[in-house]
This record gives sequence, C-alpha cells and structure tokens, in this order.
Amino acid sequence: SFGAMALSADSYANHWDNWYADQQEEGQLVCKEWHCTFEDLTSLYPYLQRLVATSEQLPILDVGCGSSTLCRALTTEFKFGTKYMMDISPDLIAALQKNVEEGCQYVLGDCRDMTTIFSDQQFGLVLDKGTLDALHSVEDRKRMLAECKRILQPTGLLVSIAFSDPSRLTFLDEEAKELSLRVHHYLVAKGDPRSGVPAKFLSILSQEGFDSSHYCPDELTERVWDRIKRTGSLYEDEVVKDDLPDLWGENSL
Repeated sequence: SFGAMALSADSYANHWDNWYADQQEEGQLVCKEWHCTFEDLTSLYPYLQRLVATSEQLPILDVGCGSSTLCRALTTEFKFGTKYMMDISPDLIAALQKNVEEGCQYVLGDCRDMTTIFSDQQFGLVLDKGTLDALHSVEDRKRMLAECKRILQPTGLLVSIAFSDPSRLTFLDEEAKELSLRVHHYLVAKGDPRSGVPAKFLSILSQEGFDSSHYCPDELTERVWDRIKRTGSLYEDEVVKDDLPDLWGENSL
C-alpha cells in the first residue's frame, strides 16, 4: 500500500520480523531474490567497472539487504571493500549473523535516518533492491534517498532495483534533480512486457563526480521508455497517462 502516513521504525521492524519468521526452514533463513539475479543486470556492469577503477576497496552498503545474495554476487565479480548489510528487522540481522562472512558487517538500521550509523560520504556504492518500494509514503521515500545521497562518496553510485511501476521513474527523476544526482534507467526483461514477460527497473543514480556520460540503453529499453513517455503505460500504446493511478508522486498523498 502506498499510503500517505509515514510509519514508525518499530512498525516497519515488526512487519519484517513477522515476514522473515515465515521464511525459515529448520531454523535456517531461506535466501530470496525479489527482483533479479546479478546475471540479469548486464547494463550495470560498465558502471561498476568505471566505479572500481576510480579507487580500490570501496565500501558498499546494501540498504534493506533482506535475505538476498545479490550483494555477495556483485562483490565476487568486482573488487569492493567491506560489505555492510543493513536491515530494519532485528530477527533478520540476528539470523544473518549466524553465518558471518569475511569482509562483511551486519547492521541494524533505518534507511530513513542513518546518521548515527554511517558518516557522510562513507560509501562508494549503495545498493537498493526494493527497499524504496517497501516504504509506505512519499515522505519516507524522499528521506531514504536523501540519506543515500549523504553517505555516497563524491564519485559514488546508488543502484536502485524495483518492480516495474512507470510512475516510479518520474519520482526518481524528480528526486534526482532535487539531490543533484544524475539518473539512468534500464529495463530488465527477457522480452517486451506487453507480451507478458516479467520486467523490473534498474535505475543508476550517480554523484556529479562520477563519469555518467556513457548511457547506452538497449533497443528494448528505448522502445519501452518511448511507450511510457507517450502513454504512461508499460504495456499499452493507447493508454492515456492521465488515466493511470499515480502511486509514487504527490497524488498518492
């Protein structure tokens, strides 16, 4: 639900504690990918290559890590420094700490306010896999993006992966402008969504110090982006944008 009211940290924590309690088998946490695997994110690879070329051992934050293994796969392929896995669920963090990985720290925290946990410009990369989607209000989502901007290094990247709601793109475009971030969007799909193929969005937000001049969307991304700009729909060419519900903008308040 994309309601108007911001929820308390305790409300979010209780919700996800209950959810992860159902995601265990024989006392072991079951890993779950909500969106896509690292192998699906080929559009991201050139950005990561340029990022790690700027500095060695950049620290990385998975904000709202859940039980995903995406961050682990990313840091296996590219040389980053310490991995920080943060989530608001105390039960999840406790479960993850049972199998501590080398070079990894597990942190309990609220993505809307990380001032007591992380310093300004601490991270080269911040990874968001649906955490922005899981927040219940425009206010909460804006606070999260502002915090991610604060903790990014001057050449850093915020990588945001999400379900395919077109109004999310408008929201990110507007917020990126407010935060002086550049944003590139890509479609992650094995075909055109209008044929029933599942699709996700990959948005790469970069600080001004990062070389973001090489935006090379594939043909499918360009075709679907053109459809969204013309009609507001991921699927239909004839849908009128004004007829669609705005789940991410101020109209959702």
